[in-house]
Amino acid sequence: MAATASLSAGDPTAPPDVILLPEGEQPPEHLRDENREFQGIPGIDGAANGRLWATWYGGGQGEDANNVVMLATSGDDGATWSEIRVIVDADEPVRCFDPVVWVDPRDRLWLFWGQAITHGINAHTWAMVTENPGDSHPEWREPFIIGPGVMMNKPTVTENGEWHLPISDWEGRRLRTEGAATSGTVVSRDEGKTFEALGAAYVPVEHRQYDEQMLVERSDGSLLMWVRTRYGIGESVSNDGGVTWSELTPSEVKHPVARFFIRKLQSDNLLLVKHGPLDEQIGRSHLTAFVSRDEGKTWEGGLVLEDRQCSYPDGFQADDGTIRIIYDRSRRGDKEILMAAFTEEDALAGRPVTDRVRKRVLVNQATGDSYRDIAASIEFRENNDGEELLTGNPAQWRIQDDDSVEKLELNATLFNDRDYRLAQLPEELEGMRFIKSSLRSTKAVCTQDGVVYVLTPSDGRNNHSLHDELLKNGFTKATVPEFLLFAHSTGAANACSTYQKQVSSGETLEFGPWGVIVMPEG
Repeated sequence: MAATASLSAGDPTAPPDVILLPEGEQPPEHLRDENREFQGIPGIDGAANGRLWATWYGGGQGEDANNVVMLATSGDDGATWSEIRVIVDADEPVRCFDPVVWVDPRDRLWLFWGQAITHGINAHTWAMVTENPGDSHPEWREPFIIGPGVMMNKPTVTENGEWHLPISDWEGRRLRTEGAATSGTVVSRDEGKTFEALGAAYVPVEHRQYDEQMLVERSDGSLLMWVRTRYGIGESVSNDGGVTWSELTPSEVKHPVARFFIRKLQSDNLLLVKHGPLDEQIGRSHLTAFVSRDEGKTWEGGLVLEDRQCSYPDGFQADDGTIRIIYDRSRRGDKEILMAAFTEEDALAGRPVTDRVRKRVLVNQATGDSYRDIAASIEFRENNDGEELLTGNPAQWRIQDDDSVEKLELNATLFNDRDYRLAQLPEELEGMRFIKSSLRSTKAVCTQDGVVYVLTPSDGRNNHSLHDELLKNGFTKATVPEFLLFAHSTGAANACSTYQKQVSSGETLEFGPWGVIVMPEG
């Protein structure tokens, strides 16, 4: 298939460029493994002959207009993986993102992805199909648009043969429209020839967080939908094939604000891959596989697939019963796409009981690093108008359950819900500790008087700067020069200053995006 030229820049409904790379041909230089600076959000599926296909998106320096969708393959059960075989790219400012691979009941491989401006402006779901996914270089049909919204997870095929695509209305989420039913389904009743939007579950504005819904059909024909929310996982049920949905209620399964994976197995049991134990809401680490024998009422087992920080599991079960889960780790740091393999028996036992358990299988790793280049493009302020850095005993803090205290060091992950890594560290702050909390909100209560610092974008650098709020609450700016907190396409918007205060026991620090609480040595 020849590359398809985009019809109009800035239009997510215009066809993207599709680049098919023959054996041995490298991607464009800026998209080669050694140059990509960001990647993640993967998906995986397998053809009937065992060939594996993995997708993810990357390019750019974060979730930005330079993002492209990539596809690679393995013909030896994941032992080795090809270089990138397919690239889907749109003209800036349109980004290609959130890809999904899925093998349909006719053994055709579908590649779905989203196109939008920034995170969700005029977002649309696209797809293209190949009839021969067992080949290392299959022929692809031209890409086509399915409709508005973003599809983050695999379709579900019901007993009556309908395909239910979990497509979410990101425009309503982006505009925070009150009353908008955003977590929806799009159905195909003719094996992918046509698609029709059905109903959607209403996610209250205060709980809405990208949805990323997943569907399973239960034995009585009802559809169970789990939705990513600000509190973790919301649950809704449809008894009429996806036309109407029940009120969203919190699931008893605890989870961070992140994607999980739920799927029906060949045994008709359900598989769940989530972060941490069932009854704990930890951060994005400890991907663990559980099994339910009663359609999600209770869960058993708990096989830990990855105990490091990681995110966004996706997977499938092969004909021989092997389950493969793909996930990303350190999207801007190590930039790894990894796979785990196991069986239902292993997940139920909570430990390997078969010889099919494999962990940390490397699918792809990018090694580009432009922190230095980004920093070189910024004119950092000396902050000579600040006050001398306070010294003394550090304040002590009571933090929220999902937060932690970490060492402030280069490449440290700064937030428990984003893989943003510390890019620069002024010598004045070396050896200190920080509270790793949510990018969106931080809360800590002082339990012992002392000094505290807050790192936030400097005045005028970023709409999310806490500069004014901190000054109103008695903080002063320190003479520590500006530095790049983490590398991102927004460049100088992440140039941060250090704010300081002597706080008293009982005082609460609570703020939205975004600041980092730092404790001096003591």
